[in-house]
Amino acid sequence: MDTQKDMQNSQVNENLVNANLIEDEQVAKLAANLLNDNSQHLNAVTLQRLSEARELAVSKLEASQGVNRSDHVLQWVGHGFGGYFGQHRLMSAAIIVGAMLLTFFAAQKFNADNNLENSDAFLLASELPPEAFADKGFDTWLVSKRD
Repeated sequence: MDTQKDMQNSQVNENLVNANLIEDEQVAKLAANLLNDNSQHLNAVTLQRLSEARELAVSKLEASQGVNRSDHVLQWVGHGFGGYFGQHRLMSAAIIVGAMLLTFFAAQKFNADNNLENSDAFLLASELPPEAFADKGFDTWLVSKRD
């Protein structure tokens, strides 16, 4: 018998809570609509005071929640990923420098390979045999022949 009364009381309480939530939402919507309708008629002093109050409220909220406002690019990726790199700036800098060095060495390697191919093509296409370029006395002989 008591359990049936408890269930009825629980149901009544739940209905009252839902009714209060609906009423609160309606009041909030009415207030938002009034603010939207009348915000166009505010003067500059009032707008400035509202802006200062907003900044103060945001700063208090950030201080209470420990929000990091570093606003770096990695924050765009996601709070967890960006926050991790925000906390470990030295490691982030080391990773970026490492990536830059790897890119530099890879570019150097590809450039060196191209130079070897170009030098081989130059040796094979020249009128002189490749041994003439390796001979240390060839430059001297060439200068003596020019004179």
